[in-house]
Amino acid sequence: MFTDLLVQPIISVSFMNGVFEAQEQELQVSKGSSFTISCSIQPQYPGGSFQLTFTSSNTAYSYTQPAVNHSAHFLFPAAEPAHQGHYSCVYHIYVFSHNFSSESRLLSVTVSEFVSLVGGPSRCAGTLELKHLGVWRPMDGSDWTIKAASVICEHLDCGSAVSVEWREDSTEKSVWKIQTDCIESGSAIKECLQLWLSSFSLYLTCSDSVRLLNGSSLCSGRLEVKSNQRWSSVCEADFDQQDAEVVCRELGCGPPLVLQGALYGEVEAPVWSKEFQCGGHESALLDCRSSGSARNSCSPGKAVGLTCSGRRGAAALMWFKLTLFFH
Repeated sequence: MFTDLLVQPIISVSFMNGVFEAQEQELQVSKGSSFTISCSIQPQYPGGSFQLTFTSSNTAYSYTQPAVNHSAHFLFPAAEPAHQGHYSCVYHIYVFSHNFSSESRLLSVTVSEFVSLVGGPSRCAGTLELKHLGVWRPMDGSDWTIKAASVICEHLDCGSAVSVEWREDSTEKSVWKIQTDCIESGSAIKECLQLWLSSFSLYLTCSDSVRLLNGSSLCSGRLEVKSNQRWSSVCEADFDQQDAEVVCRELGCGPPLVLQGALYGEVEAPVWSKEFQCGGHESALLDCRSSGSARNSCSPGKAVGLTCSGRRGAAALMWFKLTLFFH
């Protein structure tokens, strides 16, 4: 039962750079960032437990931890849109032969995007801009590799990086500069940024709807296709050499070399439901015709594994196109 016998718990959020205490207000968390929701209560009785409750427009759930030193901590390693909603801490204690509870104020969490591709034909192509320290700035275009750019594409759920282009303006401006070796090592994007002056910006094109996973290079792996914001494996029986030519070209990876089932792992649900029927000339796999019949499963060892010949150019790592703007 809820009672005035207990003081009200405190709900707070901690980041690497400080602590925010909920005061019936909304908290914005950057997508992909780590945060911890902590529940605490002034010492009254030993023991008890904390229940972190979550509600949104379409779901509700809760986590429970024992109270240790009158507090409990719930870690969220990487903020996602699914974490948006309302949180509260409920303290439970059994005393005087009864169960008692007390609930904190509500904390409203919004997960915001801090990476954007602007001015392009789709959300997966354009000039790269990042919001850091509360300010949106373009990204310096120098020293980028396809591998580093693929981290950005993956963050945006835009498949793989196809090309990175330098674009030069006539004047220098404040930009964010990223340390490519830092981001390639797996560090969080924001941990690799520094303020810089540059006349270059980065125009990035991602594949949007196809990607290769678990391969030995950016041009090999198990094929997945995105439709309706969902990634699906592809069954070997629904994919042939002409389809492979389209995928490798779409990824900027040259002609296909090897097409073999389960070369880079087994099928993972969900499975693409129709057979691709490409002519080999299409610019994107989803531009190809597909069969009318649907498939609900795929036999083990039959996930499409694809190896393309690789990217051409300096070090086979990057493709830069220098575009000069004169005013």
